[in-house]
Amino acid sequence: MVGTHPHARFVTDEVLHRLFAPLQTLPKVGIKTAETLHRLDIFTPRDLLFHLPTGVQIHRVITTPTFVSPGESIILPCTVIKHPTGFSRLSRRIPAKVLVESPLGLLQLVFFQGFPSYIKSQFPLHQTVVIAGTPERVREVWQITHPTVMPSQYLQKKNLIEAIYPLTQGLRATVLRNLIQHVLGFFPWDNVRDSEWLNPDMCAKHNWPLFGEALWSAHHPVTLEDCSSSSPARKRLAFDEALMYQYYLQNIRATGKTHSGYAFVTHRQNHIRLLEAMPFALTSCQETAITEIHNDMAKPYPMRRLLHGDVGSGKTAVAAATIMQALSHGKNACLLSPTEILTKQHIRTFQNWFFPLGIRVHGVTGKTSHVDRSRILATLVDSPGSHIVIGTHALLHDDAWRASMGVVVIDEQHRFGVRQRMQLLAQTPSPDVLMMSATPIPRTMLLTVYGDLKTSALKTKPQGRKDVETRVMSCDRIHTIIEKLGALLRYGEKIFWVCPLVEESEHMAVIDVHTRYAILATHFGEEAVSLLHGRMKPEDKDSIFLRFSRGESKILVATSVIEVGVDVPDANVLIIENAERYGLAQLHQLRGRVGRGNAQAVCILLYGETVSATSMRRLTLLRTCFDGFALAEEDLKLRQGGDVIGTQQSGSIRFRILNPEEHLALMIEARALLANETPPQNQRDLWQKPHRDNQGIPGV
Repeated sequence: MVGTHPHARFVTDEVLHRLFAPLQTLPKVGIKTAETLHRLDIFTPRDLLFHLPTGVQIHRVITTPTFVSPGESIILPCTVIKHPTGFSRLSRRIPAKVLVESPLGLLQLVFFQGFPSYIKSQFPLHQTVVIAGTPERVREVWQITHPTVMPSQYLQKKNLIEAIYPLTQGLRATVLRNLIQHVLGFFPWDNVRDSEWLNPDMCAKHNWPLFGEALWSAHHPVTLEDCSSSSPARKRLAFDEALMYQYYLQNIRATGKTHSGYAFVTHRQNHIRLLEAMPFALTSCQETAITEIHNDMAKPYPMRRLLHGDVGSGKTAVAAATIMQALSHGKNACLLSPTEILTKQHIRTFQNWFFPLGIRVHGVTGKTSHVDRSRILATLVDSPGSHIVIGTHALLHDDAWRASMGVVVIDEQHRFGVRQRMQLLAQTPSPDVLMMSATPIPRTMLLTVYGDLKTSALKTKPQGRKDVETRVMSCDRIHTIIEKLGALLRYGEKIFWVCPLVEESEHMAVIDVHTRYAILATHFGEEAVSLLHGRMKPEDKDSIFLRFSRGESKILVATSVIEVGVDVPDANVLIIENAERYGLAQLHQLRGRVGRGNAQAVCILLYGETVSATSMRRLTLLRTCFDGFALAEEDLKLRQGGDVIGTQQSGSIRFRILNPEEHLALMIEARALLANETPPQNQRDLWQKPHRDNQGIPGV
């Protein structure tokens, strides 16, 4: 369905050169203006083309006396009859008022902090000037504040429709609008119908304009509907963006297949030995995921697979089975985790499973000395095939570690993007890579952020796990809840209490962890209550968490730092204070800290006085739904394509026009189209210059 025009005249080499030139090549754009545009992610003239308007402003043209409503935007001629007395000596703190004669009668033009020289040049005495602005009545006199000077030919129109663009401090709408119109002038619009790269039948099928027509229409909206993501012009441009992003991911997938890797054929005997060392039986989903992974590992090019699943679905066991295949073929393995707490937890788990098999597990954290790191590295080189290294993500950037690895498992993959995944292809042969996310990922995100990966999903929990009973209550009932906790503590329960803030805030009526800790410590005694938050030193976090897991303290007051990887099987009560301040996926992740054993667990969601209708919908949904995949889809809808995993992704994809949730069908169609075809060269040239985000991904 891609068009057959190999050299589109609409996007010539000359046009491409001008589109990707520095911003300073545009008229009246200096270093300061360029830096201001950078704040809007505009770095080249091409970026201006895809900085689309969000609304329209309709100006009524007035040339004869007529009725005008206050607040109505108008264009009219006016003759300057008076500048303020002592104009050049006026302080810029005093508003400058210029008196003019207009179809409305006498009219005052008001300028705050206006330069006299600028006002005199724009509004010379006894000259007629065409202006645009919004009049208001002040003491029976019409007044316009900061009018805009317009070309005189606008008086020949009945109405003037102007696009409203997103702005930033220090950038005037007129300046941005003029720059965009200047860049649109790069194109030879007479050739717009002769240079379409999509098959005309596809455009006709969807009622889409041609590319050039869509670009022009997007910057010349007539109604507010023309600025919506469902307008034909926007959908056409969004499809082009989806097409190019999918082409980019297709290239990454193809590049992976050209790199040499290790062919790890499944070693059934060692796999069975590992399963026998585990104190549980695998679920059917785990067995399916392991089969998919082992099949990928048997191929001679590097595996790139994402394993995602709900909390407690058993991703760690799948990771262990993945690692065993590399060990069985004489290669070492590495597991990377985001925090030291989770790193140490993985170390304990893997030691229990692999030590009986004669495999050593090494831990490398921020506290590991240089001497110990060097010793571990030397051991890996001397005796490959019998070592697992578990550490933080800093190991990912150390070539010495990666060189001896046959497989790398990355836990909490949502903290990384495409560029980091590509770094692992740099060495030859490249290791197999399994990436894990503890959040069930919506289909939309699989097609965008993770479109370069094969995926496996764990959708069932281990046998015996019960759904966490979830209750939604007002914060007014905290005192009653605290009283009931006493009985639970006498029965030996362990309790998580989560607060949204580390320190007290003057701007939010939300309690912080220190205050809540003090209240609970006063009520139950300091020995029974522990405090944990992200600003603590790593060694302090470790000792506090160890006290809680051993049962030396019974209540752990913490921030959302416990969201990832904390595993205390005998903790069955979770209280989340001001739960309305968390995202749906994040609340589900926090809820996964309890109910990890066979006992019935309880989660209490406490909401504050200012809870919104959307937040209440979020909490109510969580009370009745325990399927992380369904919750992830709902969370994406509630957030409207924003922070879909509950924490800002360092590698998130930023599209200029495409809305992954609203344009999911376009993303699917683009992916299907590229399964059999390749876009023409000129389109790649236009769309695939790297957009300057933290990933270097060509987000348009």
